[in-house]
Amino acid sequence: MYMKGGLLMERVSLGALIIALCMLTDNAIIVIEACKVGIERGENKLDVVREAVAQNQWPLFGATAIGILAFAAIGLSQDASGEVANSLFWVIFISLTISWISSVTITPLLSFLLFKKVERQDGAEGKDPYSGFFFRTYRGLLTQALRFRWVTVIVCIAAFVTSLAGFGKVKQQFFPSPDRPQFMVDVFLPAGTHIRETEAFAGDVQRYLQARPGVTHVTSFIGSGGLRFLLVYSPERENPAFVQFLVDVDDWRKIEPLIAEVQKHLDEQYPNANAVAKKFLLGPGEGGRIQARFQGPDPAILRKLGDEAKKILEDDGRAVCVRSDWRERVKVIRPDVLEFQARRNGITRVEVAQALQTSFEGRAVGFYREPSSAATGVFTQESRLLPIVARPPEGEREDVGMLNSLQIWSPVAGRMIPMNQVVSGTEVVWEDPVIMRRNRFPTLTVHADPRTGLPSELFQRVRSKIEQIKLPQGYSLEWGGEFEDSMRARAPWSGRFPTCWR
Repeated sequence: MYMKGGLLMERVSLGALIIALCMLTDNAIIVIEACKVGIERGENKLDVVREAVAQNQWPLFGATAIGILAFAAIGLSQDASGEVANSLFWVIFISLTISWISSVTITPLLSFLLFKKVERQDGAEGKDPYSGFFFRTYRGLLTQALRFRWVTVIVCIAAFVTSLAGFGKVKQQFFPSPDRPQFMVDVFLPAGTHIRETEAFAGDVQRYLQARPGVTHVTSFIGSGGLRFLLVYSPERENPAFVQFLVDVDDWRKIEPLIAEVQKHLDEQYPNANAVAKKFLLGPGEGGRIQARFQGPDPAILRKLGDEAKKILEDDGRAVCVRSDWRERVKVIRPDVLEFQARRNGITRVEVAQALQTSFEGRAVGFYREPSSAATGVFTQESRLLPIVARPPEGEREDVGMLNSLQIWSPVAGRMIPMNQVVSGTEVVWEDPVIMRRNRFPTLTVHADPRTGLPSELFQRVRSKIEQIKLPQGYSLEWGGEFEDSMRARAPWSGRFPTCWR
């Protein structure tokens, strides 16, 4: 549902109206009170209305402007939090502006028309509207506060310090969890897991999820995340060892116990699977809620630092789905190319890699356009393009010993030649399946989510321990996740954004 001006009627804009409610009514109340008191004293109605507006219009304007500017940093932020909470500022801006305009125009007019002047006999004094018990008690408190002004100042300072200490015990969460009747289950299988194994695992877990009481539907995404169907949803990158489940429930209040039950089942029945069941977020979020980024030139050292951070998170006992975005190292067979013989035959490393890919994985050599209707054979926009993959039989693809008998095209010889003429042999090595970079520097990020409680609580428990990890020269540690999102959202208020903490 849209409001006029293109603002979406949703929880943020409705929350903004609730926040603005007290401030937008104060403008009218102050003007009405001044008009009512003056008119009940028997003064001229027109003079009273004019004086009430003249005395209050600019103070009210200043108070309104302060209230609007207090939310400007949120609404005008270029960060993801500004995108989510954009309507917070605009709803407050529009409502308070209209409130101030109406308080100095329509409100005085209605006061003039509705309040009746009290007719008094000549010489009779009007009743003081501030002579009631409440106003006399309040005036007495103000008088005593001014008389003992130093005691008042000390009490105010003590109350301020007490409030600061009290706010330090308040639980912090960047954005609250929504009441959407749906939750996610992300599962990271060991790196190198074949997509067919991931598919079989997804089928087992999906049948388990569908059998849970209250679950109405389960959608699974295998090998990557789904399309971005929600602003705050960030799809996972392509990974054959990844599967994601979107679980729909008939009542959002059942999500908490379901998440605990599903998490316990996955941890006990699938110990090799790194799984996390979690709610959707109202605000920005990608990957784990806790993220520690290690940056430096040597991938081996980065892995060592990441392993230390993962151990700290695992030892905490209340962190779940502790992982790194580089995944686990995988075993690969690497051919040793004879550079001299390869050049003599006009063969490059790229052509060797393509020949190996064709022989073991297969290569797409064309596409088949599937008709939208098999009966009529008609092609429409709904027709699918299916890749045509050329590859040897399954028995040959699974036998690594077939490598020496492979054939590769030689432009110099003008014919196919045996692969062993340009490859001396093979070696089995461990390598990183993924190397992520940030600002063109290798960066390993450790992800984790809280098993119970808020992310800020887990972050406070592990922050000092991870920051105590000894970093070699040229390496740095940065905090990401919810902490980074929160700091970036606060940057417009403070004018700076600390990114690197070590």
